[in-house]
Amino acid sequence: DFSPASVLCKQVISALRDQHSSQASLRSQPSLARTMKAVALALALSCVSALLPARPPRAASSLSAAKVPGATQRTKNTYDLSTIERTLATERDACGVGFVAESAAGPSRRVIIAATAACDANEHRGGCSSDCVSGDGAGIMTQIPWAVYESDTPALKARREQNPDEKLGVATLFVPRDPEAAARASELAYEAASLTGFEVVAWRDLPIDPSICGEAAAAGRPDFAHVILATAADVPERDPRSLERALYLYRRTLSGLWDREEEFYIASCSHKTVVYKGMVQSSALRKFYLDLANELYVSQFAIYHRRFSTNTMPRWSLAQPFRQIAHNGEINTIRGNVNWMVSRALAAGADMGAVAAGCSSDDPDRSCEFVDPDQLGPVVDASKSDSANLDASLELYTRAGRTVDESLLLMMPPAIPKPEEKLFFDLHAPLQEAWDGPAAVCYSDGDVVGARLDRNGLRPARITRYRDGFVALSSETGSHKNSCDAVPPDSEILERTRLGPGMMCKIDLVKSDGGYYDDAAVKAQVAANPKWEQELARQKRTIVDNKPAPAYTYGESDTRIQAAFGWGSEDVDMQVLAMVASGGEATHCMGADAPLAAMSTFAHAAYDYFKQRHAQVTNPPIDPIREGHVMTTDVWLGQRPNCVDVALELDAGADLVRIETPIMHQAELDEVSSVLSTTTLSTVYDPATESLEEAVKRISEEAVNAVRDGAKLVILSDKTFEPTGDKLYVQPLIAVGASHHALISSGLRMSASLVVETAQVWSTHHVATLIGYGASAVHPYMLFRVATQLTTPPAEGKKAKAAVESNVGIENARNALKAGVLKIMSKIGISTLSSYHGAQIFECIGLHPEVVDVAFKGTASRVGGLDFAELQKETASLVKDSAYGGLDADDVKVFKLSNYGFINALQKGRGGEEHANSPRVAKLLHASVREDDPVERKNKYNDFVKELTETAPFGLRDLLQFKYADTPSDADISLREITERFVTGGMSLGALSRETHESLAMAMNRLGAASNSGEGGEDKVRNDHVGENRDTTWKHLRGKSIVAGDIAQSQIRQVASGRF
Repeated sequence: DFSPASVLCKQVISALRDQHSSQASLRSQPSLARTMKAVALALALSCVSALLPARPPRAASSLSAAKVPGATQRTKNTYDLSTIERTLATERDACGVGFVAESAAGPSRRVIIAATAACDANEHRGGCSSDCVSGDGAGIMTQIPWAVYESDTPALKARREQNPDEKLGVATLFVPRDPEAAARASELAYEAASLTGFEVVAWRDLPIDPSICGEAAAAGRPDFAHVILATAADVPERDPRSLERALYLYRRTLSGLWDREEEFYIASCSHKTVVYKGMVQSSALRKFYLDLANELYVSQFAIYHRRFSTNTMPRWSLAQPFRQIAHNGEINTIRGNVNWMVSRALAAGADMGAVAAGCSSDDPDRSCEFVDPDQLGPVVDASKSDSANLDASLELYTRAGRTVDESLLLMMPPAIPKPEEKLFFDLHAPLQEAWDGPAAVCYSDGDVVGARLDRNGLRPARITRYRDGFVALSSETGSHKNSCDAVPPDSEILERTRLGPGMMCKIDLVKSDGGYYDDAAVKAQVAANPKWEQELARQKRTIVDNKPAPAYTYGESDTRIQAAFGWGSEDVDMQVLAMVASGGEATHCMGADAPLAAMSTFAHAAYDYFKQRHAQVTNPPIDPIREGHVMTTDVWLGQRPNCVDVALELDAGADLVRIETPIMHQAELDEVSSVLSTTTLSTVYDPATESLEEAVKRISEEAVNAVRDGAKLVILSDKTFEPTGDKLYVQPLIAVGASHHALISSGLRMSASLVVETAQVWSTHHVATLIGYGASAVHPYMLFRVATQLTTPPAEGKKAKAAVESNVGIENARNALKAGVLKIMSKIGISTLSSYHGAQIFECIGLHPEVVDVAFKGTASRVGGLDFAELQKETASLVKDSAYGGLDADDVKVFKLSNYGFINALQKGRGGEEHANSPRVAKLLHASVREDDPVERKNKYNDFVKELTETAPFGLRDLLQFKYADTPSDADISLREITERFVTGGMSLGALSRETHESLAMAMNRLGAASNSGEGGEDKVRNDHVGENRDTTWKHLRGKSIVAGDIAQSQIRQVASGRF
């Protein structure tokens, strides 16, 4: 039997079940059929999205027709959060990166030679296509080589001879090869110039050698062009800063005007720097772009990059460097970072790039009066990678007047700043969440070149400095010396060092007297700006320290309230009791064999429909205990200004409160409410007058109206709920998610914080999902009431379940939740709670698109599930079972929480949740493996398989069945040829017991298949056959079937790599 929650699953089972008479060909070999079925089940989860009906795509946002001649009605990539997950979840990099520079001299040819040679030396850090020629990407950023461009562009040469002091810009275009698209690109390049106060001096087609490209690269290769730009004659002369800002607006205007399906990309647009990059291998870069081989090509610096893209298809536009950075690593917080950048953009009331460039302010250096914000492409772009969005955000802040190193510091703050740096980081902490994750970033704005390492130091960055001012930084020591005679000998080395966690360095390209700055010098230079103290003085800040927990009272009706919110006796006895008594989470065995929430026969809280994503293979998780010093749970509440307005001094100050943990008790909530303008919204509703969907919409609108009316803190509370049976509640995760996205859409998200006050929080996963979907803090009042109950003796002369004082028990529960959240963050490689906040690092399994699109917009949901009506029925069933009904007052006290068996399987017939590894399943397995008689063993094993496969489904893979061909294959394939294709998972000794690890290896060797050693290695004794040592060396394997010819050697040896 299935609950209404599983209607979708039941339909899927029916749709997939397809019986064919030709099954007899497999049934004749039952062991082969079982083997194939086991493998199919193991693989099914990864391909279920292809088998189940696809979720229909959302309609694209439309924009008004372009306001330039010749433009047509077009669809523009606007801030649609529903598209973010589909792209950002898969765009990851793990690469080779570095720079070389002259710190005491001007441009030189040896910089280009050394940089291209260093890029070649990092080839092993990049990815290569199956055609063995195309690469994931390689590129280089340098100063603009005007001599090279003048040599083949007469119009440019004449212009520079006529006006030698004129500052010109260069836009590097990746133009579609389709003739019509190319013509349109040229047309729009000129139109964008006229819109932003430029004239086009020359159009230069880059000389390339297309024969270098492999098949994959050639298929998507664009053409390449330089657009040389000069300030129009009727525009006042622009200083360097204004020119860069105007070129920034030119690039974004041109991107926004693009009205065709083909990809059109602008690799760089500056009067200082230029980028050459593509889907080629390192050694092919200088052969493909003929400019790089030109002896006239000189530069004072060069940033190089060799890309290894993880879980994504390479594209020419995603090769690096980008416009200001080259990045090795991955930004684990990218979903949250993009969400918050979108929130800032919508809250700005105007395009943030236009504001940053001075078009909507009284900035005396304003770049232009001509930009049309409607024509600008978005600042952050969900179709790009995490690195590309990091680059775009960094560029935004530099256009607002910040230095590039200052901007990078506030986006990637260190774990523990020095006292003299603290003011700068304290000011920006509530303004900008960290872009967190393993990262080695090389950067340049044309005036400086430098590098920055993440706060955990999870990527290599090694520095070599020479006495003549030549400096090289790279992922690999000595890369710059690869076949390069221009580099000084080792005897001239002044210093060899590396960047440590949170450290950076830079070279001032404007100076010519050895302008190298180490980490301390860079940060001291940034922190010394008196502007930070002035800005901080304009903000009202309150710090709420950890206060003693107030007294909570466990009332007579609280057990029923717990039941109404989904609590079970296991939650109290197996989770909360351990938290209250010890201050830590309860420890359970690994594995979860209960059904997914959507397949359960019981109602579940909304949290159970979400699974957190894990860190990619390139990213080691953080140890939240040993590396706890790099992690923080500080939370800022109130209205938050943005970094652009602060840089331009356009912000109106701020009223902020800092708390040290997102788990608040009543005293802290009261103090925060007394400081900030606060509105409390009840999430309780009357189902007789409105549905759940209507209640969610109403609460979201009330939150928007409250913030619009001046509220800086909105509390979503279910505290007024009573278990009378006539009222229901909106689950807190749905309420906060819907309110969060409603505020984003209204442009008000940065104006207030959301706090959840609920009875439906008792585990770290609950807190993590609430924070991940927009809650700044949580007040779990029922958890604290239960803590009071557990620390209070039930009667005189009896002991309390938790032998601590009530206030200690409450604090223990709070500390356990805090430690659990840190552990969850650490698994994805996130160090700061502000970066986890709103990051939506979850996948939804079992909720309908109508729910996801309202409360969890942008979350991956590859299958459907419960809609609002079904969620309301589930909540109503819990409320009904817990209601007073016609019971008298004495019955209230004896009401007990149900044991649903979600954690431990109950005995059959006791009504608990079914488990895949139930006691009955375990007994059948034991009976089969202990049976000596082969026939009886086979029968008992078949009973075990039947019990395992014919019960209700537990996971998505259980919804799949074999679909047999109408005509059996007549191919003569032996069983051995089939089984030798199978492998085990790569589990280390330790993750599996010695007995299990060795038994798997022996079994796979008998089949001719392959077991995997895992990264832990194997004892050398496993290289030999059992022979005569069965009762000595192998006596721990008590199975009766071990024979002398068995061998426990794994055929796959896994070696842990230090490459990243």
